[in-house]
Amino acid sequence: EPLPPTPRALGIGGLEALSEWDELEVDLDAAGGAIGGVVEQLERTLGGARVLSLACGDTVLFSARLRCAFAPDERVADALAKLRPPPHVHAAADGRHEVRLAVTAVRAGDEVPIDAPPVVLRWRAGP
Repeated sequence: EPLPPTPRALGIGGLEALSEWDELEVDLDAAGGAIGGVVEQLERTLGGARVLSLACGDTVLFSARLRCAFAPDERVADALAKLRPPPHVHAAADGRHEVRLAVTAVRAGDEVPIDAPPVVLRWRAGP
């Protein structure tokens, strides 16, 4: 049975374990709500890998190499609200919201691309 997507599991199974996962989950509330916090949490989950980009549909929310329309300290909710067409946000069974993002990342040190699954960003529904 595959190990769950956690930094500990990557320490045991290596980055090759990612091929067994359907998604990487990021808790937006735990990440502080900002795009940069999501990137930091992903890098920790990926065992120190470097996130090059984070995208929602055709829109790049974060790029380590190119300038993009959103600053790392911008709140994810605000960035998603600006997207046109708006992204499809699901209501999860536990009452939280979730949206799928694409991530491009490379191994720390050697810049070899990582075949990472989609990121599912989850947060509490609130006012």
